[in-house]
Amino acid sequence: MSYPDNSRVPISNNVADFILPVCNLGHDKDGNVVAETAKLVGTCFLIGSRGFALTAAHVLHQVDNDIARVLVPDGAGSWDACLIRTGQVHPTEDVGILKIELPKPIVSPITFAPDEPPPSAEYNMWAYPEVIAQEVQYHGLPAGSLDFNPSAVYFRGYLRRKLPYSPNPSFDMYVGKHFYEVSEIAGSCCSGAPLSTMETHPKVFAIYIGEEDKTRRCGYATNLLKVRDWVPEMLGKRICDEANPHA
Repeated sequence: MSYPDNSRVPISNNVADFILPVCNLGHDKDGNVVAETAKLVGTCFLIGSRGFALTAAHVLHQVDNDIARVLVPDGAGSWDACLIRTGQVHPTEDVGILKIELPKPIVSPITFAPDEPPPSAEYNMWAYPEVIAQEVQYHGLPAGSLDFNPSAVYFRGYLRRKLPYSPNPSFDMYVGKHFYEVSEIAGSCCSGAPLSTMETHPKVFAIYIGEEDKTRRCGYATNLLKVRDWVPEMLGKRICDEANPHA
């Protein structure tokens, strides 16, 4: 889907318009959703106005190309299941980019922070925890309906430390060498969520990727500003330029 002129589309201020759940959503031959194949897998966030979104690379590794969808609010209390046209992962860090076929133009307010926040700095984060999406199961599900209904959840925390190495190289979500250790444990399916500064107009600086909930009791995020100059082939420009077109 192409949009000839997005300059007249206002920037969205509704967080659920530009921070979105990623899922696998299979259909039968008649186009009906097959609930048994449906699974929430992560979070992504739109940048710019052309339907591109960033997420964690390991979220992209979990989606099935034929049934991968991003859920976008339809304005009537339900979701539009939007096709992921293509995706690409960063060669070394846990960062990925998606091209989503949106039902209408959305201009994301998300921009990159100019500088890396130091340890002790506070951050905001919105994500779609699996445990919250599954609350719908407690209220009785009509036959054939999805057993999850994502809901954006707000987290606020602080940066514990910067890491110039992987906290655990044996896990695929800890690839690379540019990390933040963060205070909040967000849980399953929050990978890919943006961490932003506490300014009046928040700016993104990291992507949530996972947590250690047994010994350290902390979360981890990839330092997005270390890869701001990445030029995915599918994008044709630096990711920071897509997010900050007038910087």
